[in-house]
Amino acid sequence: MKKYFLFVFLLLLFAAGCSKNPAEPVRDNPYDEGAMLSAAPLLMAPNNEQDVNPDQFVLSWGNVSNTEAYALWISASDSTVQKQNTMFDTLITGIFQEIVNYTINKFTYVDTIINYYWRVRVVEPDSGRWSAVRAFRITEQPAITVTAPNGGENWEVGSTQSIAWTSNKTSGNVKIEYSSDNGTSWSDIIASTTDDGGHSWVIPDVPSTQCLVKVSDTDVDPTDESDAVFTISQQPFISVAAPNGGEDWEVGSAQSITWTSNKTSGNVKIEYSSDNGTSWSDIIASTTDDGGHSWVIPDVPSTQCLVKVSDTDGDPIDESDVVFKIYK
Repeated sequence: MKKYFLFVFLLLLFAAGCSKNPAEPVRDNPYDEGAMLSAAPLLMAPNNEQDVNPDQFVLSWGNVSNTEAYALWISASDSTVQKQNTMFDTLITGIFQEIVNYTINKFTYVDTIINYYWRVRVVEPDSGRWSAVRAFRITEQPAITVTAPNGGENWEVGSTQSIAWTSNKTSGNVKIEYSSDNGTSWSDIIASTTDDGGHSWVIPDVPSTQCLVKVSDTDVDPTDESDAVFTISQQPFISVAAPNGGEDWEVGSAQSITWTSNKTSGNVKIEYSSDNGTSWSDIIASTTDDGGHSWVIPDVPSTQCLVKVSDTDGDPIDESDVVFKIYK
């Protein structure tokens, strides 16, 4: 009998010890499906299969009380919104309000996939059940992309150039502007034109190395501009400064013919006329385009004289604005 009571005593003592120190349950990784202790969040926005802008959109759900962190997963398949198949996953921590709003910027998506599926769960302080799965839709967004001029071009004043762009889902009309100060200020090229991807532009007389073109929907958005600056440059020109009309130059005297020029071949031809441009005679067939040439006045007295300076390549060219006089 003593052995029986001793056995019962030891059994009760063992049971009491176990009740005081129960074995701790094995806790699953909070990202594993097996860890399901707290409530599932209620997804709120966007609505199921609602269109979102991949550049920026907000996912919202109801906060589960006392939550310290959520896991958010996004997949391209509603049946595989799991860790190994996610396109996007993140751990969101903080002090949460009644509604949790999480902003996603520049979402990376696949052009051929429209629907994307998401869900959230509590992971701290305890792992919780996954929310229901909800879809959002990525659709083509309104866009304009300027392709020309897009940086590095050199367009001459007065030349006709083509502005080109691509676009998607605009209102159907675009506004085109240019800047000659790297975008500090803008001037209209055309306030509204059909969004057909191209516009012919006669380059204005605003030489600059800091030019941009901007194309925008007439409804304001979307908009795009040249990726880098381009140049508007003066066309090749020559401008005779002297004689330019009204001078009296004596036969045998040495006079200076002067001119300004831009973007010539580097050499010019100089001629004169004593019959108001009906016929011309060479002063020199080719000389360096340095802006000046000394001329000994020939024995051709006339009140109908002109001087002409031209690039040896033929163009540009200029002559005296008004006749001058050669006298004895």
